[in-house]
Amino acid sequence: MHIPHTFPSLLTPHVPAPVLLIGAGMSFGLVPIATKWAQEIVDRYTEVTKILGITITPPKTSAPKELYDWADEVLKELTKTLSEDEAKLRLADAMGVVSDPRFHAKVGIPLRGNTPRHRITARFAREKRLEVIWSLNFDCIMETALESVGLLPHPKPDAELNNPLPWRRWYCTWSPSDTHIPTAKREYTLYVIKPHGCVNKLANGQAVFVVTESVVSG
Repeated sequence: MHIPHTFPSLLTPHVPAPVLLIGAGMSFGLVPIATKWAQEIVDRYTEVTKILGITITPPKTSAPKELYDWADEVLKELTKTLSEDEAKLRLADAMGVVSDPRFHAKVGIPLRGNTPRHRITARFAREKRLEVIWSLNFDCIMETALESVGLLPHPKPDAELNNPLPWRRWYCTWSPSDTHIPTAKREYTLYVIKPHGCVNKLANGQAVFVVTESVVSG
């Protein structure tokens, strides 16, 4: 690989478009990293335990592993009285994922709701230079970037709609709790796959929330 990278697969016509995998680095500085997240939970632990409805020891340090181990213990306690889905939704609520405007791209960033790095990625996706985006992030900053360059949420992800434009017109997100499998043509629609969950879907009651040590470590 040449440094700086010239991204030939993105810029050269007729070269198969790559799959893009994005993680915490894409949202760095916009949403809390694991260490800051753990500290925030400790700082507001009275409120956290009130939402959880149980008494449990907070994370011992701000190390990421402590956060994941704590989430494991919380889920074990919650599932004694709740279903697994109910427990995950309550944990996400207690950790602030559903209500925190940072995860919804509403604070801490420019008025467009995203950053140049997100918009550049979105432009590549609109011009069909990315096959699909796999996002390991809960936040919806990438989605706001897609909308800022003209891609709209697909109204019917399981339908094939005509597109008179030479570029993609829609995007659709998918996470494991979705009952539908997107079948819209990729020529017209970008798929954003979010295996760890999505704050918008959590807000609508879909219980995919991967934050525990046992799941994150495989």
